[in-house]
Amino acid sequence: MNRAVIIGAGKTGRGFIARLLVQQGIEIVFVDIDEVLINKLNISSKYCVHFFNNEAKKVEIENFKAYTWQNADISDIEHIFISVGAGNLNDVGERLCKVLNKKKQYYIIGCENSTSTAKILNNSINMKNVTISEAAVFCTTVEDEKLDILSENYPNLEVNAKLLKGYNLKIPSIKYIDDFSVLMKRKLYTYNAASSIIAYFGWLKGYSVYSQAANDREISKILDMFYVHINQSICKEYGCDIALQEEFSSLSKQKFCDKSIYDTVERNARNPLKKLMSDERIIMPMILMQKHSFDCTISQLTAAAAMVYAKFTSDASKILNGGLGDLYENILIDICKLKNNTDNYVRIYDKAVLLEEKLNRGYEICLYDFLVVK
Repeated sequence: MNRAVIIGAGKTGRGFIARLLVQQGIEIVFVDIDEVLINKLNISSKYCVHFFNNEAKKVEIENFKAYTWQNADISDIEHIFISVGAGNLNDVGERLCKVLNKKKQYYIIGCENSTSTAKILNNSINMKNVTISEAAVFCTTVEDEKLDILSENYPNLEVNAKLLKGYNLKIPSIKYIDDFSVLMKRKLYTYNAASSIIAYFGWLKGYSVYSQAANDREISKILDMFYVHINQSICKEYGCDIALQEEFSSLSKQKFCDKSIYDTVERNARNPLKKLMSDERIIMPMILMQKHSFDCTISQLTAAAAMVYAKFTSDASKILNGGLGDLYENILIDICKLKNNTDNYVRIYDKAVLLEEKLNRGYEICLYDFLVVK
């Protein structure tokens, strides 16, 4: 491979995927719907990926091409990476149908941290000459005011090996995972779930810097409690080795607490209703822990905090297509898919009401008080 397309020139595409490819001497072609961003890339003709805490030498990204969809000429490039946000995958698939050559073989890797990335792309592209796989993104990247990216020095892109059907892209930094679906669930239940705990609890306690929230004594202890229960639940469900799973979760906490990785509570807390969906990072771990008879009070409180965050920081009525009514009831039934008056429903609802009351009165939030099962 000497050329590759990256659809999505945001922080992951520009800062992580491009860096991995350029380090292997591969020429990059960016495609993005954002005309302003594409113009900036073309005018600048280069940018740098810097690393947190200067733990590695900066990587210069240059000699690339950048197009909007209107003038993208990528039909002769067989390797395509996509990083546009899971909600935009269907649109990208439909656009690709119009520009790909039906007589040429293509290999597409969707890099979206979603359990349904390949399925969505397959449904929208639906071309026999296109092989589609998916990847997990563990690397944290942050955009600055210009084009440069500040990044974690994460070395690999984990890719679903089975969906590539034996094909090897021959890129050393791509790690092929046979049991990819389990990896994605472990990531969702561990990394993503813990990230939500830090973000929403951090918001409740008034933090704006993410690592400061992660290092808060109360939040840190609660996170450790969560890891104990979710690690054992994951191992019971998927037959994972407990030592490996504990190492997996320990690495996630180490990353979140690293003060050299600058991130914000707001960025990690955004889109709360998406995070509250029944197949997402808050509700699914809660259900899994209940299934294996472990305490899930922390996940219930996280759900409550996310609902309060949605009410305080976003126009939830527009998102829910109507008046607020009983917002918490609407979220629990329509988004979380919880049945009215079930134990999870009642506990989350009651915690949300009490959290809102304390915030409105200006009281300091003590999270431990909400973890007592009454």
